[in-house]
Amino acid sequence: MTGSTRVLPVVLLTLLGGLVWLLNDAANLPLLARKAKPYEADLIASQAVSVRFGTDGQPLARLVAERMRHLPDGDTVWLDQPRLRYTAPGEPEMDVQSGSARSEKKGARVWFPGQVTLARAAAPGGEALTVDGSAVWLDTVREFAWSAEPVKAVSRSYQISGVGFEADMKQETLLLKSKVIGIYEPKRP
Repeated sequence: MTGSTRVLPVVLLTLLGGLVWLLNDAANLPLLARKAKPYEADLIASQAVSVRFGTDGQPLARLVAERMRHLPDGDTVWLDQPRLRYTAPGEPEMDVQSGSARSEKKGARVWFPGQVTLARAAAPGGEALTVDGSAVWLDTVREFAWSAEPVKAVSRSYQISGVGFEADMKQETLLLKSKVIGIYEPKRP
């Protein structure tokens, strides 16, 4: 075996190692990295599922969305086809469905720009409630929802519509702001 035949594999391995080292360093060079613009998504997830737990480890809320996009500008998350379900112990379940939503402040405030349906299960001694509206804001910390757009609320004993509302889920109250029309049938013994 000649000297060049023995050296060739060593030279090839050295060249290959050097090439791997250069490619690795080139991939990590900050000057070559493309910086995300504040209004462009820096994270996109399909079939996203998020669960929020209470201090006791029990699930409080579950969010499912077809697609989630995180924007670094304002730490905002856009959701496509979101369904939000609140299941806090001792409280009626609440479902929120919409075509899209924007979450701010790590989920403390959520805006549903299009059509949205909020459905609350009946509390003990109470009635289930369904609210259909648009451009609805939801404060998940205060459990408070509001909108300035037309809204319709339906329960077993009433159907009511108006323009603009405030709903306090803790107090189980719904305040319609204007152009209120409704039908009320009191419970019969």
